[in-house]
Amino acid sequence: MVRKKQPAKKETTESANDITGRKKTEDALSRSAEQYRLILETAGEAILVVQDLKIKFFNHRAIDLTGYSAAELKDMPFANLVYPDDLELLADGHRRRLKGEPFEHIYPFRYVLKGGRVGWVEISTALIDWEGKPATLSFLSDITERKRIEDALREREDQLSAYLDNAPDGVYMYDLESKFLYVNRWCEEITGYKREELIGNSFMKLNVIAENSLARATELFQDNKNGKGTGPDELELVRKDGCYVPVEINTSIVQRGGEKVALAFIRDISERKKVEIALRESEERFRRLSENAPDVIYRYSVKPDWRFEYISPVVAKLTGYIPEEFYADPLLGLKLVHPEDKDIYKQHFRNIELFGVLCTHRWMHKDGRVIWTERIDVPVYNENGEFIAIEGVIRDISQRKQVEQAARESESLYRLLSEHMTDTVFLMNMDLKPTYLSPSVQRARGFTAQEIMEMPLEENLTPETYKVAAEAFLEEMAKLEANPDYDFKRTVNLEYYRKDGTTFWSENTFSLLRDNNGKPISILGEGRDVTERRKAEEALRQSEYTYHLLAEHMSNTVWMTDMDLNITWLSPSAVKARGYSLDEIYALPLDRQMTPESLGELVRAFEKYTHIEKKGQITQPSASISLELEFYCKDGHIIVADCTFQFLRDEQGKATGILAEARGRPTQTTVLSALWIWSYIVRTAPRYGRQIHSVSFGMRTASRYLYWVRVGT
Repeated sequence: MVRKKQPAKKETTESANDITGRKKTEDALSRSAEQYRLILETAGEAILVVQDLKIKFFNHRAIDLTGYSAAELKDMPFANLVYPDDLELLADGHRRRLKGEPFEHIYPFRYVLKGGRVGWVEISTALIDWEGKPATLSFLSDITERKRIEDALREREDQLSAYLDNAPDGVYMYDLESKFLYVNRWCEEITGYKREELIGNSFMKLNVIAENSLARATELFQDNKNGKGTGPDELELVRKDGCYVPVEINTSIVQRGGEKVALAFIRDISERKKVEIALRESEERFRRLSENAPDVIYRYSVKPDWRFEYISPVVAKLTGYIPEEFYADPLLGLKLVHPEDKDIYKQHFRNIELFGVLCTHRWMHKDGRVIWTERIDVPVYNENGEFIAIEGVIRDISQRKQVEQAARESESLYRLLSEHMTDTVFLMNMDLKPTYLSPSVQRARGFTAQEIMEMPLEENLTPETYKVAAEAFLEEMAKLEANPDYDFKRTVNLEYYRKDGTTFWSENTFSLLRDNNGKPISILGEGRDVTERRKAEEALRQSEYTYHLLAEHMSNTVWMTDMDLNITWLSPSAVKARGYSLDEIYALPLDRQMTPESLGELVRAFEKYTHIEKKGQITQPSASISLELEFYCKDGHIIVADCTFQFLRDEQGKATGILAEARGRPTQTTVLSALWIWSYIVRTAPRYGRQIHSVSFGMRTASRYLYWVRVGT
């Protein structure tokens, strides 16, 4: 029986072995599933399985990322998480993936969190089989902060680009094949080329470098290719118009998009070169006088007595006095000091605390010349610590003073503009918040730049001009909104408050700054104090009013003409004197305005005077011609006027016009000028068979005409 039961035991043993193996497999699978579950739950990325456009699986990070609960995410359409404008981007990628077409496996898009807030994620996808059906496995990484930083950097780069484009020096960038990648406005000014002519082209092939600078430019470019910056270096460029311009160039090697490029700053040094040439010429003159002259070295004893112990022989060249004269007279050094500098000299010499500090003063040379010197003294102590002597060095700085003076004179305009300008330059963002104010604003208003930046705009301006500024800004913004390419440039007069409560008027010019993409980013403003100008304009208006009032009510007739006898001004009293309107006076022939006798007298006088003027024989340029002339009035009667004619002259004494005055006799009214006589001569002479080629010839023609009138022919 035992033998008959043995097969049963074997079968039971085999069955137990099968169960044990399956349990081991199940345990292994369970442990593996637990490991994968832990990986999914602790992953830093959100993991989603999307099937039939719905979310079928997600890890805990997906809940944190979206803000939705597990119940809300389960079977949620994946499109609900996508920002509407980016749906087409994801749909296109999904279609390409299904068709097996090439597509970006990793790309960013915007997603919508619960509550409506928008963030950025970067998605990576793969096709998988989920529960027997195709599905998409997606890994989402939150890149919201990275995008914010990228946008901030981009905005910063745009702002920096705008600043560079308005920098006072040329700024450009080129690759290591010498091709321009960027140039600012001043590069266009310096080279004469437009930006589009430079960018993408090699500065070597454009021939913008002068032949005498080509070798040095090649060396500098080779340094750039070796990763080295250069400068400052002086080169000579050839402008597009063929002119040569000296420049100073500094370069640095920077990274741009993972590529090494050269960033360069260029400055036109034409004016500096002129100054340097002038200074070199000045230095050469002084060098011939002081070449090889060393400094004066001396030792002066103060204890037991005051005297020169030693002074170098070159002092004779500096002062005209030999060393023996200094030894003989301990006070000779003080006696030679310029009278205006004696107090400085004594104070420095007697105050040991000033030893070691440079002292500048003038010495009078033996021949009377003034010598500028720079002295530095060192106290000498004995072993007991007693102050016993002074050792010093005296240097002739006359040449340096001359150079400094020449430099100050040549650079005075620059300093005036850059350091002492009264105009204010400022930048505002598009919300009209100041982002930069030039230091001159404190001189103009008393407020510091920081104080003004913290002040509301309405506290800067008087209420009336604040309204003007607001209306002008709204008007320009409306134009900009209607036309994004509109670049406004607006000038507005505004009244500002000073810190002490007073106000002043400023003429402000505003212009728009854009980034490389054409987006408006800032408003550039320039302000100039025009308070005094406004006062002057108001005074001028009052003066003009008084002037016109006087002109309209004066009884005498005054007029001015140019040298072609074209009237430039005529007082209204001319109309009152003769009854004609100005248009009628212009139209009337001369023989109907003046009696024949007066016409002849004027012709003879003017012909004589112009003949003298033409020969340059005028001895009294301010002399005048006085004539008694008879004029016809509109009502037919004749009036007599005393007329005075005087030439107006420029600074060289050349006649440029005529000033005339007609004064009626006590019994008659004021008459119109003799200008119309001269105009008539010029206009009507051709009627009598002659062409006037000069004023003198015209006068002779008028004389003949007067004769014909008299004889009735």
